[in-house]
Amino acid sequence: MSISSLSIAHYQPLIDKINQKLKVWTLKLLSYAGKLQVLQSVIFGITNFWMQVFMIPKVVVHKLESICRDFFCNNMVEGKIKAPISWTRICHPKDEFGLGI
Repeated sequence: MSISSLSIAHYQPLIDKINQKLKVWTLKLLSYAGKLQVLQSVIFGITNFWMQVFMIPKVVVHKLESICRDFFCNNMVEGKIKAPISWTRICHPKDEFGLGI
C-alpha cells in the first residue's frame, strides 16, 4: 500500500502481459471475429482485473487501446494492412452498429 499514486512505470507489467498474449495470438491466422473474441475475453479480462484493484491512468489506457487497435486492425506478422472499419466505429455499442468494444 502506498499513499502516493502509482507511476506509469508501475503499470508496465500489465502492458507487457497484454503484449505477450497478443504476440502469441498474432502467430495464428485469425479472422476479425477471432481477433474480436480474443480482445473481449482475454485482454479485457486482464485489464478488468487490474481495474478492480488500481485506478489506471489515462496514459496507460490510451497505450492499451493503441495495442488493441494495432492487434485488431493490423496483421503484425505480414505488416500493416488497412482496416475495413475505423477504430472509433468499432468501439461504438452494438445497437449503434459498432462491435461493442
